[in-house]
Amino acid sequence: MDVVLETLDPLFLDDLYSYFPSGYGFENRDFWVRQYITIFWTWWIGGYLAYLSFATVSWVFMFDKNLRKHPLFLKNQEMQEITVALYSIPLMAIPSTFIFLGELRGYSMLYDGFNWTPQEIAWVGLSIVLYLLFTDALIYWIHRILHWPVFYGPIHKLHHRWVISTPFARYFAIIIYLTS
Repeated sequence: MDVVLETLDPLFLDDLYSYFPSGYGFENRDFWVRQYITIFWTWWIGGYLAYLSFATVSWVFMFDKNLRKHPLFLKNQEMQEITVALYSIPLMAIPSTFIFLGELRGYSMLYDGFNWTPQEIAWVGLSIVLYLLFTDALIYWIHRILHWPVFYGPIHKLHHRWVISTPFARYFAIIIYLTS
């Protein structure tokens, strides 16, 4: 995210933040509120662009359109999926922005500047595999917990509304994302 801010600040964000009231710190690129606002909007707009482009490409080239004739395919289902996703993306951006802000402010262990020795290359490869295994298991167990009656009705039932889902159902359940 630091690369994004280093690119956007001189392009137009410095000028944009100059319209904010002076004395609050918005002229300072290291002001955490300015960084939060910038990351939030970048995440929100980027989320919309990524969702709409990838879901549309998947729908055009990979989705079997004959599934739209299935009796369990709901009327206006794709528009419902898109609507829910477009409402969900900004809500997902709120907690995600804090994670990106923490990374930007140095509270992470992201790899930056390697010597690329064989040991470091092996560790990066192993850490990627371990990360994928960990997150996959975490998402599985969170999904299982969301099937408990206390969670299912209020927050998870929407996930099962579309039995024949399309690529547009990607961001349907905010809680799955927020808890993973």
